[in-house]
This record gives sequence, structure tokens and C-alpha cells, in this order.
Amino acid sequence: MASLSFLENKLVYHGSNVEVKNIELGKCRPRRDFGVAFYLTTSEKQAISWAKTKKNRFKSNKAVLNVFRVISFGALEHESKIFPYTNEEWLDFILFNRFAWSGHEFAPFHVVFGPVADDDADTVLSLYLQGAYDHFGVEKVSATISFLETKNLVNQLALCTMEAVACVKHVRSTVL
Repeated sequence: MASLSFLENKLVYHGSNVEVKNIELGKCRPRRDFGVAFYLTTSEKQAISWAKTKKNRFKSNKAVLNVFRVISFGALEHESKIFPYTNEEWLDFILFNRFAWSGHEFAPFHVVFGPVADDDADTVLSLYLQGAYDHFGVEKVSATISFLETKNLVNQLALCTMEAVACVKHVRSTVL
């Protein structure tokens, strides 16, 4: 079983249009890759890109890089999920979180870590569910995954419970 211990004492980043010092899961949006959660990444570059995207999407006057340090997820390991790479299980999990859940429900895990799906994921997943990729035959799952894989994004770390949130500490917020 994969472990989250590689994240201990590491900096992780959250790109936003607001400073986030205290994580509030109630403000997190539903229908994301790993469910309703507070999302971070190990890539500062990726978080900066997300911050700029959010600034533009919300017509905000600032982009903010929020930096946190992972203390340890040790006690939560048994109820966390790691996707080391894209595969059918990753695809099914994203489909479930983006389409099956309704409302503001939370994932059955404390922490989920794995690859980011492409920004056009909803379009790709809708076409997959409608059978648009059936002409790929047995390879339709592989084809769908290849459409979802990003070329520039690295990973995402979803904190799905307040127990998981307690495992990270705010370091700083920088207006870009």
C-alpha cells in the first residue's frame, strides 16, 4: 500500500484569488476530481497557474499563492487514497465525484492524492458516459484517460475532512 509519508514536512501550495489561512471545507465546491475537499499541490508552479486562473475566472483583482506545510497524515493513512498514476480506478473515482454525488457530500477518505484531470474533464467524461468513445472498443477506458491526462499539471492533494485539515499548517500567503 502506498504511503503519504513522502509529504511529511513538505510545502504544499494552494492557488486562489483570496488568502487562505484557515481552511473551511464548507466553502469548498462539489463535483471536483476527488470530491468536495480543499485542494493543494506539491508544485508551486501549478498553484501559481491555478491562482491566475481563479483571478481571471472570478474577475478578482489578485492572485494568491497560499503555502502550507504538511505535518503528518500518519494516523489517517488507513482511510486515505493514493492514485500513483492514471488508471481505470482513478477514472471511476473521478466519474463518481464529478457526476454521481449530488449536493455537498464528502469523500469517504480523509486525504486523496493523485494526478490532475484536464480542465476539460467534464466534457471528456460526459462524452465517455454517452458512449462517444465506444469506437475505441476495449481501449475506450485508455482513450478516455489519455484525453484526461494533462501535459502541464502535476498532482493534487485533496483534504476531505477536518482531521486532514489539522495535518497541515499555514506558512504564508503571497499576492502574486
